[in-house]
Amino acid sequence: MKKIKKKYVVGFIVGLLTVLTMEFLMNTEKYVNAFNEGYNKAHQSEKSQN
Repeated sequence: MKKIKKKYVVGFIVGLLTVLTMEFLMNTEKYVNAFNEGYNKAHQSEKSQN
């Protein structure tokens, strides 16, 4: 196996981390939206019960 150039490895790792970070951020946004919707619904049902 030839020795792989370091800059290619670093570039690959950086690219991978960037993709994972973007995925994580987009998923976090989905979770936050879902949480907010659930929270608002729970809040509304509490108000309607009182």
